[in-house]
Amino acid sequence: MRFTLDTPGEFNAVRSYSAGSVTVGSGSGSERTLQQPCIVTRHVVISDWPAPSLAGLQAEHLEAVFELRPQIVIAGTSARERFATADIRRRFRERGIALEGMELGAACRTYNVLLQEERLVVAMLFPC
Repeated sequence: MRFTLDTPGEFNAVRSYSAGSVTVGSGSGSERTLQQPCIVTRHVVISDWPAPSLAGLQAEHLEAVFELRPQIVIAGTSARERFATADIRRRFRERGIALEGMELGAACRTYNVLLQEERLVVAMLFPC
């Protein structure tokens, strides 16, 4: 699905998504299509993130997320996988960070809304 989001300045918004990819771009028109797990924030895109899946997250995968100091993390996955392990959820809870897992499209839309609200949001996206 393709959609447009008006963002003031140079912010990474999800411009489109499909089974297997997400396209992230700023208001200036520069876009990147990603087909692997990635981390997206207002100013940062980490496209070489080695996390295999939401269910396969390990503690070492979280350091890149925690360094970004989010208030909320949106995890976008396939329709059949929406929950992190209890250990991963505990690690987020201990840091006072909300973790929400949802289908990829819903995660992309939610991330964009929170971005517009100027929230400290991080999207962990698993398009594959």
